[in-house]
Amino acid sequence: MTWSIHHVSLIAHDLDAAAHFFGTLIGLGVAEAPDGQSRFIGDAGHGLRLHRPAAALARSGATLLGPVGARYVALEVASLTEVVAKLDQAGLAYAPALPGEFAQPAIYTLDPALNLLVLVQADGAAPSAPPAWHIHHVNLQAQHLRETVAFYTGVIGLKEGRWRAPCFGG
Repeated sequence: MTWSIHHVSLIAHDLDAAAHFFGTLIGLGVAEAPDGQSRFIGDAGHGLRLHRPAAALARSGATLLGPVGARYVALEVASLTEVVAKLDQAGLAYAPALPGEFAQPAIYTLDPALNLLVLVQADGAAPSAPPAWHIHHVNLQAQHLRETVAFYTGVIGLKEGRWRAPCFGG
């Protein structure tokens, strides 16, 4: 199955400061403000979404950032219908994304380690130009590693690769 990382969502209590940090200081580009609760840096929905948590969940800048619902990984899959069928077959819960939340059909689900995952139907269009930046990888926590790997390979359709430790220095 063909897939790619659609976008990553991070919570930010100060959207303008976070947009400045990622957009200007890190150099990812100008952040769009689609609404009062988020900023987006990327192209055609692919990239980094900065999201302010609901007021009831907001914390001071010195506190750990809030709800897991605002932190998730969005994967773009070739066939959302195939993934939904596998989720149904495995008896795993999922919920459709809100209308207008994504340009393509999307669902929310939890992996076996309870990481929130968004699955977005690929639109099939070839990108007009390669992005100036991309997401290299995402780390997710998993207490039961093999069960989580089985979910991502068997249900979502990813391929398990060999992990290699990064090489630092010369």
